[in-house]
Amino acid sequence: MRSHRPLLTLALFVALGVPNLYGMMDCGGVGANDFPNITQPVQGEVIAASGLFTANVSFPVALTASSLVDMELQTDSGTTIINVTSAFLPMGQSDFDGATSASADFDAVALGLVPGFQTLLVRLDADGVGGSAARAVTFEWTGPPSGGSCEETAGSALNDCFLAVSEATRLCYLGTGAACSPADTTIVAAQSQLSTDVSAACTDAQVQSLGYGAAVTTSGLVARLNESCLGNASTLAARYFGGPHGAVLNGILGNPVGEACLGGAYDESASFLGTAFGLQRDCVLDDGSCVPGTVSADIDTEAAISAAAIDANCPGGLIEILVGLPAAEGLARTQSQSECMISAAHGDTTPLALRCGASSLPPGVSVVQTEPAGLTPLAPGVATQLVLDEAVWGTRCGDGTPYAFWIQLAPAGSPAGQMVTHLQGGGVCVLREQCEGVPASLFNALDDNYTESGILSADPVESAFANWTKLFMPYCTQDVFTGGGVLQDFGTVSVERYGAIDARAALRVLRNIVAAEMNASDPEGFRPDRLQVVFGGSSAGGFGVMFNLHHALDEERWVHSTMINDAALGLDTMGTFGIGTLGSLAQGSWATRLTQPPYCLDSSCVVGPILNAAHSPRLLAVPEQQLLLVSNQVDNVQIGTTGWPDTASFVNEARLQYCAAETLPGVRYFLDAIPTSFHTYLRNNSAYYTFDIASTPLVDWVEQAVFDPTNLNNLVEEGTLTTAYPGVNPFGCPTN
Repeated sequence: MRSHRPLLTLALFVALGVPNLYGMMDCGGVGANDFPNITQPVQGEVIAASGLFTANVSFPVALTASSLVDMELQTDSGTTIINVTSAFLPMGQSDFDGATSASADFDAVALGLVPGFQTLLVRLDADGVGGSAARAVTFEWTGPPSGGSCEETAGSALNDCFLAVSEATRLCYLGTGAACSPADTTIVAAQSQLSTDVSAACTDAQVQSLGYGAAVTTSGLVARLNESCLGNASTLAARYFGGPHGAVLNGILGNPVGEACLGGAYDESASFLGTAFGLQRDCVLDDGSCVPGTVSADIDTEAAISAAAIDANCPGGLIEILVGLPAAEGLARTQSQSECMISAAHGDTTPLALRCGASSLPPGVSVVQTEPAGLTPLAPGVATQLVLDEAVWGTRCGDGTPYAFWIQLAPAGSPAGQMVTHLQGGGVCVLREQCEGVPASLFNALDDNYTESGILSADPVESAFANWTKLFMPYCTQDVFTGGGVLQDFGTVSVERYGAIDARAALRVLRNIVAAEMNASDPEGFRPDRLQVVFGGSSAGGFGVMFNLHHALDEERWVHSTMINDAALGLDTMGTFGIGTLGSLAQGSWATRLTQPPYCLDSSCVVGPILNAAHSPRLLAVPEQQLLLVSNQVDNVQIGTTGWPDTASFVNEARLQYCAAETLPGVRYFLDAIPTSFHTYLRNNSAYYTFDIASTPLVDWVEQAVFDPTNLNNLVEEGTLTTAYPGVNPFGCPTN
């Protein structure tokens, strides 16, 4: 039993005539065996400069609801007492019933302690009938290191803000099923306090000298920290409540077991995030003796404790049933958040090797080549192939080889934070016979070259995105970028299904490299909410966009994103080999529940129209946050790979589903009616730039979605298909 949530708001009052206590004090004739025992901190201990410390207390007997416990921190002068009893209470309890010990983590800076000697006092009346036994230890906090007050304040202010905002967020969702209002008084006060504290402690020169960025100002740092404060609470809410719209939570509100599970998982994860952040922050602020391996082991220990607490609140694996994530996996993602928080709070995170942080070449990432060869890797405008170390990133191609991808940073003088990403197509193999027939090259990413075509064009005459940063993600797992990291062994052939893991790792590496670029040149530095992103994919990559857009929006927090699904409508025949059947097979063989959005976990959520409808309520956080569906209505690749018997039946289903969803918020269609089969537009120069509907070329429609999204309309063509393909029905709704 423990609480590892640092207390944010503690009652301060003047205590008259209350001396500092060392050792034991008998208040009523109690015996020696009645005293509590303080095992941490120990008498005379010196607390690290970061001010983070853990207090552990054990009780002589198991306490009951009648037991009276009083815990205080006293300053060296003896005139100020901070009542910290509530910090030791078990999560969700108002008393110590059943406890034999208690633990709490504290932050001296957050508590407002003055450097010097401090006393922890514990009074206990185990049976609650009078006569208390008290014990105290004195320890010393020397204060933050000289010259480090700006960095120290940045970390403690972010920690305080996150804990206040995460608790407010939890209460808002549990109370209303929705996020807090931006005007929520707790959230406004937390952000205001962060801004005040950091602005008072930091100058522009200090911020730049501490490594936050060569051009970053104090106001830029404040904005970065405030985004991290709010954003990390929002990420937890999306993970455990079912997206920003709380779809899963709203489905079980009124069910005490379900509410306790999701609310408890959120609360425990927020506490674990604060703990992991504190352990890493201690290491960064250490004088050089920190051992990163020890920090990692300590975080693993805390994660195991938190996982057990979540499982206790979610009997029978309920958390996995509700949001698709076992407790351990959810906490692994929370730990990743803690690394992002550390990188926001500190300019130099040495000696930690973080997978989330500004870095010109992140850990576990190696340069393979440039295109053309011989150029400076990752220089502005230079396409660079990178390969990931599986031991660091957990990535793998279908044949077990490392995952590789291409990044081309924006040319010199253009903002690095405008980004176009593209997921490659390449079919899908589900059954043994299909996978046996896949060429070996489609299970490997290292041999995929980079070409500047279509939406990845570098010609400003052709594309408004020409001077943007580009990311090209090859496809090498034949799982339409949904695989959660398992080996599917057919006996005669085996395929590593790591598609979603590969894509999300590439997105994170891009984030880290772009963050370093923005910190070096931008007074506001890097914030994920400042990125402008076009997240696209074709064919199998179009499915990848559908299955991973929630990751980009919720885990990376790239809120200013426009998603483009090119030629992957995902229409279901409802037959033996339809898309719906694939969903069931994939959940069993590809571990896709680990990668699906928590608000759409059924096996049917691979069906395009079902997933579109599930995504819709969480879109439009900003006007350009839309999902664009691009396809020709006659597409033999889609028809053949998704089990349709003929062209007419596919076209009729496409038209039926469009009419059912034409007003779906945040979802827009470009449905061409070329009578001959056509598959994929985004990387095809002739199609992307010249194919049009109602005199609007696709390129103009896509650019309008990014730059003028409020006026974007569906573009849908009737064409001559009712004549070209007997049995095709006209649209049952208006077209262009």
